[in-house]
Amino acid sequence: MAVEYAVSAVMCRPVMGVSTAILLAIQQLSAPEFRRVLVRAIGLSVITFVGLAIGVQWALVHWGLAAMPWIGTLIQFLGGFATLGLAWVLFPAVATFMAGFFVEDIADATEAAHYGDDTPGQDQPFFSGLMSSAWFLVVAIGVNILSIPLYLLLLLFPPLLPVAFYGINGDLLGREYFELVAHRHMHPQDARALRHENRWRIWATGAAVAFLFTVPFVNLAAPVIAAAAMVHVFKFIIGPDGDLD
Repeated sequence: MAVEYAVSAVMCRPVMGVSTAILLAIQQLSAPEFRRVLVRAIGLSVITFVGLAIGVQWALVHWGLAAMPWIGTLIQFLGGFATLGLAWVLFPAVATFMAGFFVEDIADATEAAHYGDDTPGQDQPFFSGLMSSAWFLVVAIGVNILSIPLYLLLLLFPPLLPVAFYGINGDLLGREYFELVAHRHMHPQDARALRHENRWRIWATGAAVAFLFTVPFVNLAAPVIAAAAMVHVFKFIIGPDGDLD
């Protein structure tokens, strides 16, 4: 099975698109080396969502978040579903932060299965990765909370609401997953430069990942799919064995 994966990935590499990267990642979910991390990720996602819903409810009661105009409007509009609505909005950011604890395993398995002839990535120091993911979490939660007025306004224009949500979170998630993968192969400054050069492809991948996070049940495996898909995107960008020319 690993040989089949390697052949299909190498064949797709010259024309790798976002949909191809996502499909290759989904295909690999059934591989033995992915099952353990997938089960762990799904369990962590369930715990994360439940904990997030409890945390949001606690914050609404004890931090006075309900007094914020846009949060109050959301509560008035959604009623008892406001907590779940806020948890749903914030779930991609929190789940991505949690994914930082197993993204190395996903990247290792993906590179071994699809890119065995390339130079393997190097696992990153735990503390530096944790700090980077924590900073992403703060920014992503802040951006989404500040975007709630926009989301509420676009409830009047329903077709535009997913465009805004996927657009905003596509940028956030694309950036984070790309850097998690890229830092295994290059200095953070080089990774940022490469991300800027390929920002539209990375944003499109992030938007696709944001969509997966909104699909019930699929969202539980979304962090695993996202990390594996971004490995494919990264490999497409740098070319065989890190050739950036």
